[in-house]
Amino acid sequence: MNELRLVFAVVASVLSGFAFYFYAKQVKLGQSKPNIATWSISVFLMLLNTLTFQDMSKDKVATLQLVVGFAGAVIVFFYALVKGKFSRPKPTELLSLLFGVCAGVVWYVFRQAASANMIILLALLVALYPTWKAVYQNPFSDTPRSWVMWSTAYSITTVNILLGMSNPDWHAVSLINPVVGVVAHGLVAFLSRENRKLQFQ
Repeated sequence: MNELRLVFAVVASVLSGFAFYFYAKQVKLGQSKPNIATWSISVFLMLLNTLTFQDMSKDKVATLQLVVGFAGAVIVFFYALVKGKFSRPKPTELLSLLFGVCAGVVWYVFRQAASANMIILLALLVALYPTWKAVYQNPFSDTPRSWVMWSTAYSITTVNILLGMSNPDWHAVSLINPVVGVVAHGLVAFLSRENRKLQFQ
């Protein structure tokens, strides 16, 4: 069982890594113009998400995907420094940053990892809202490939956590993080799918 969980973790991590690679490639080719402020906030949130999830779940295998995701976000952030631009953070970004700071306080000061991770998930959803809105109004504003890969990676991690139910530290709340990841990333993929783009031509 442990070997199977490790295989699942590696597959999910590879998918997540390739998703960031394809996104970074879009940035390099000028197909995406990332905002430095946006990605600096994203890096902060993803670091907190990784740390609080590991602290909450005590599941290093399931956390591997989040570690790779954080590393991918750091790489895109550095691409943004070179290729992107700096714009003032939007209200939703400032709100997600505020949630992130609150989560950090809840985790570090009050030692409530599960509560902090739930706040981080809320922050990430707030940060994703402009993307959902943009792709809903114009499916050409994004491409589904990376989002499908991220959603699939979170699906595999969800199964992986279920496989670890025999672990004495297992908690059902650990499932919330990857399930939210499946839905949040899958929604962008669904809204930017090719047959929907045909309806907007």
